[in-house]
Amino acid sequence: MIDLGVAFPLEILEKLRTGIYVYQDGRFIFVNEEIERISGYGKEELLKMDPFDLLAEIVDRENMRTFTDMTESEEFDTLPEKYVAKIRRKDGSLAWVELKAFPAVYNGKGAIVCNVVDITELVMEEQRRKTIEKYVDLVGKIIRHDVANKVSAAMNLLELSMEQREDKLVEKAYDVLTDSIKSLKRLRNLEMLMKTGGKLRAVSVREVFEEAGKNYSIDVEISGDAAVMADDGLYSIADNLLNNAVKHGMCKSVRVIIKSEEDKTIVRVEDDGSGIPDEIKGKIFNEGFHSGGGQGLGLFIVASLMDRYKGSIEVKDNEPSGTVFVLNFPLLV
Repeated sequence: MIDLGVAFPLEILEKLRTGIYVYQDGRFIFVNEEIERISGYGKEELLKMDPFDLLAEIVDRENMRTFTDMTESEEFDTLPEKYVAKIRRKDGSLAWVELKAFPAVYNGKGAIVCNVVDITELVMEEQRRKTIEKYVDLVGKIIRHDVANKVSAAMNLLELSMEQREDKLVEKAYDVLTDSIKSLKRLRNLEMLMKTGGKLRAVSVREVFEEAGKNYSIDVEISGDAAVMADDGLYSIADNLLNNAVKHGMCKSVRVIIKSEEDKTIVRVEDDGSGIPDEIKGKIFNEGFHSGGGQGLGLFIVASLMDRYKGSIEVKDNEPSGTVFVLNFPLLV
């Protein structure tokens, strides 16, 4: 057990690059400069505050109180060697720290000295890596779903053309396959963007839906326009919503309404199809869920991409019949 102030003067700890604090009687009695840097609080502020108020999560507060009690009771055998906790800095931002505590004596009384390492960058980098892996996996799902659907549609058109000797069907199949190649190029770019942690860019919603609408024989009416922060995945959103309206809703027309409000851009995709039963509305964005044919990926892809764009999607009934998908994007500033 370390005897602080005698065998190990606190002044030695002041300039260390690792964070050091000493806890006794429910408060900090010493913090070094690195603790000030990590927390954003000054020394006097830290010495006056409840140390547990620094912890951002309730579970961390509870665990740290338990570990503190165990240390003060000299129950060292069951203490974790290290503990990672999330703290809230003075400016409100979050940081992650790795804590390693030791029993000590200060002025003849029991105390706890804790080594604190700022691992925020490591945690953030791991989160970025997992996010990239998540969306690269999503690109794979988009390729399997979107392009497979288009190739299947082209094959069906070619089969019909052979039966009916109809050249226009061959031309339509050619157009669909050409669009498939274009989609693959976009997805390749999207995959590279995600792997490199690339930033989103301003994209015209109207232009995207106009291009996606060319692949369908129904009427697609578009009103309004707005730029949103997105990437080539927005084409997949438009195509999947139109495909859902045609394939599952059996609609005759789709209306896309684009408008910006004070804090968001709203895109309503309204169809006049058969609608979606209330009992499955809460499931349609789940991966693998389908109410008949299909892979159960289309709307899952839409919801996942909207999450990437820091937006949201909801589904409503249209009047007198059909479905409305409402896309909410953060307002472009």
